[in-house]
Amino acid sequence: MQINIVFSKVKILIISAHNEEETILKTIKAGAKGFLAKDTDRNELIEAIYAIRNGHDYYSNSITHLLLNNYISRLKSDEGKSNNNIKNLSTREIEIVKLWGDSHTNKEIADKLFISVRTVESHKNHIMQKLNLKTAVDLVKFAIKNNLIEI
Repeated sequence: MQINIVFSKVKILIISAHNEEETILKTIKAGAKGFLAKDTDRNELIEAIYAIRNGHDYYSNSITHLLLNNYISRLKSDEGKSNNNIKNLSTREIEIVKLWGDSHTNKEIADKLFISVRTVESHKNHIMQKLNLKTAVDLVKFAIKNNLIEI
């Protein structure tokens, strides 16, 4: 990163034997414009140099596949976590999340479900605890991610 600060026009292409995601992401974050695996052939090296010279970033296919596969794995993992959380909610709690996500007040929810406002508040507190959410915005995000409400 020091080179980019002092010489802002210098474009850095990394050729590395280390193909771990953490190393790759650190170099990108530090300002590298390209990353190639150590076993890159001459043609790909030339292609990378031209791409970077023309203002584009360049990552070898093996690096791109590694990053993409790790990204997809994390998405699936996060999706699994979300689905597990929603499974922890009762039918009534899901109903309350839907109504609340659709901008109904506690009073309106209570009237629709024939329960007290205090019961609605209690349900919302339990939902937040079960899902380990801190704010109402987090609850809305959860509802959107899990297709309980539409934007």
